[in-house]
Amino acid sequence: MASCPGIDCFIVCPQCITIIPNTQSAYNVSSSDGHRCSQTVLLARVSGTKLWYRIRDRAFQTSFATTLSSSAANSPPQHCDYNDMVCPYAHSALELRMWRMEADGKQNIFEIITRNRQVGLSATLDNLGSYFMSKFGGWLKCVCGICWGERAEDGGTCCGPEGHDWNENKVLAHWNLSETPESCSLVESPGRIGNGRHPPELCSLLTDCPDRQKCAKCHSFLERDFAYVRQHFPASITIEEVCEKFNELKVKVAERLVYRDSVPTQKSHGFRFAVVCRECHQSGVHESRNDGSIVCPRGHPWDQNSSAAVLETSTGNWIPVKRLPHRLPKDASKLDICRHMSKNRSCPYSDECQFAHSELEKDVWTWQMTAEPKGVNIFHCI
Repeated sequence: MASCPGIDCFIVCPQCITIIPNTQSAYNVSSSDGHRCSQTVLLARVSGTKLWYRIRDRAFQTSFATTLSSSAANSPPQHCDYNDMVCPYAHSALELRMWRMEADGKQNIFEIITRNRQVGLSATLDNLGSYFMSKFGGWLKCVCGICWGERAEDGGTCCGPEGHDWNENKVLAHWNLSETPESCSLVESPGRIGNGRHPPELCSLLTDCPDRQKCAKCHSFLERDFAYVRQHFPASITIEEVCEKFNELKVKVAERLVYRDSVPTQKSHGFRFAVVCRECHQSGVHESRNDGSIVCPRGHPWDQNSSAAVLETSTGNWIPVKRLPHRLPKDASKLDICRHMSKNRSCPYSDECQFAHSELEKDVWTWQMTAEPKGVNIFHCI
């Protein structure tokens, strides 16, 4: 499998690997158990050696690592228990070596993974886009860089009250969870959004670059990876069409590559359930529990972070679902949406709230109250 000189690479998924204790993020590769492998994890080893090390394809890190994590530097070394989506420190000497090569523009880990995935997707764009959306989660949308408005029906202006010129002011944005500026990251600056032909190289300063508008390089892994994928789209496809394509592929990822088929005996009116890691979900990435491990693939303990979730099929998002509250109306039709969530998109009572935090959660509760047996536990349907 192609990689960088002197290093062998192997593409697997979290179900394929098990941690080797007292090592710098080394893993055993298990034999196939018939699961549908999503091939989203890169393992690497120095040619001629035996141990495989997980090499993270960085997503939300905002700086380049120059040292090992304290866990990896311990004697004996330990696996880092920090959220690996944002941990900026390398978890092994080999990961640090490959990250330095990436920072120098000598390789692209995103490219290594997508070039070698074999997941049954016939089109190159489906492979690239589905991995992109599984890596970053959330969804993409073009907005006005001045007022955050969407494109108006006439196509020439934004829908904001001042009607800013759309082509001059549109920016590509990525949302993790909710459609608010606080949960959004700009993917590209207005000067580069339209062509997708600039070399996808990372700026050494990343988000600290003082002149991001004029700098020709990318200032986040999100922007770099999108630029790489954008190069493979025909020039005739608009950036808005790219967003639509990617968001559709996220649903494909949810339905085909990552998540299990529904349990055949599940009597749930079409609901699809999973146990997800709450901490990963808050960062916009789905990690489901499908084996007997005590931690999620990103190292968070399941006993502290497991949450039932239901698939919103229109978007491909997994929506956490609270357990049925202790106090319920006699009639399911009288279930209400939490006024705090409706007004502020947050609730001070969190999981203890007696009201539904979304229409989908309300629908699940309604099913639980009316299905046989009454009050069926969602975890029994997973």
